[in-house]
Amino acid sequence: MASAEEVHALQQFLGAGKVNKGTWIDGTDEVQEGVWLSEGGEQLPYLPFTGGNPDGGKRENCIGVHAYGMFDISCNINGQVYQSLCEWV
Repeated sequence: MASAEEVHALQQFLGAGKVNKGTWIDGTDEVQEGVWLSEGGEQLPYLPFTGGNPDGGKRENCIGVHAYGMFDISCNINGQVYQSLCEWV
């Protein structure tokens, strides 16, 4: 996602499906806190985090998005590591 239009389109899609808990998208700051990289290792160009996010420090190193905004989220929930739904291109 390189633009506000792409993020808005994804949020509209997720909102239409009533996905309120969030969906993982490609991106992590596990290598260096605060430096968000794609799975391919490229720095992500556009990250419109909302509501004071990112706020999870080293506990939340993946990116989630829902109809209301983008946030940082744990990459591991209940011992399971999830793949992202969307990949940055």
